[in-house]
Amino acid sequence: MTAPQLHPEVSGLLAYVAELKLPDITGLSAQAARELVHSLSTNFETSDIHSVDEIQIPSADQQRQIPMRVYRPVADETLPVVVFYHGGGWVVCDLDTHEEVARRLSLQANCVVCSVDYRLAPEHPFPAACDDAYDALCWVAEHAAQLNVDASRLALVGDSAGGNLAATACLRARDQQGPAVCHQSLWYPVTNIHTLDTPSYFDMSEGYNLKRGEMQWFKEQYLSDPEQAREPYVSPLLSDDLSGLPPTYVMTAHFDVLRDDGADYAKALQQAGNAVEYHCFDSLVHGFMNLAPLLPVAASAFSIAVQPIKRAFWGDV
Repeated sequence: MTAPQLHPEVSGLLAYVAELKLPDITGLSAQAARELVHSLSTNFETSDIHSVDEIQIPSADQQRQIPMRVYRPVADETLPVVVFYHGGGWVVCDLDTHEEVARRLSLQANCVVCSVDYRLAPEHPFPAACDDAYDALCWVAEHAAQLNVDASRLALVGDSAGGNLAATACLRARDQQGPAVCHQSLWYPVTNIHTLDTPSYFDMSEGYNLKRGEMQWFKEQYLSDPEQAREPYVSPLLSDDLSGLPPTYVMTAHFDVLRDDGADYAKALQQAGNAVEYHCFDSLVHGFMNLAPLLPVAASAFSIAVQPIKRAFWGDV
């Protein structure tokens, strides 16, 4: 059997980035890391879409507002809805870095996308992002009429650390008898930050966009106590009970330190009796959904990864 190979388009992009000799984010402050990532992630052309609205929603305790960006592909029609959580290790990235991801998701799945601007670490360590993720889910479900969306077709989607937040929001909805979620799509998710010792963490540790050392840095920023990494709302793979969760699509990239996180979570969900679809893109790296405007291979993979969401909303159309 032939070993997976990086796609030439991806190899070329990684070589170009290497030539830039960018600073290692683990040696930067959180704010400097954000500025660096933002400068690299917000210069893409964006897809035309019917409307994009900036709103503020109240947190569950009414003490603060959570920014949210709402994407609608067409006017007037009542559509299914995705609550989307961007990646970035709970530290970097924001609504702007994932602007095109949200637009493409809305257009290709023909749904409203509510992209959540959750609080970032280290200024706001766990459980801040986790709480914002769940509060946003509850608000969207409770205000479906205001948003003109169908709450019976509500899905959670996230990439990387956002995939972690989608997974934990699903767990909390089950545990707290919260909103019904019809589907979750977890794109190269973080599912266990307790040890960072799976084979993919070592095999893909350098040279493939996301490094093991960066994940360790993200962990240190996110948690105020390392022992929190054992908690299921931090590392859902370590949950004692993964039963009763919605149909799930887990997607990974072969050349990614988080490959085994996703594969192991998909297996654990299936063993707990859930409906699970797992797909590993053998020629791609972590974060490729953001590269759809740059690389045709990423654009093609993006369309494939959206199909399970589309089927959950619209059936086999």
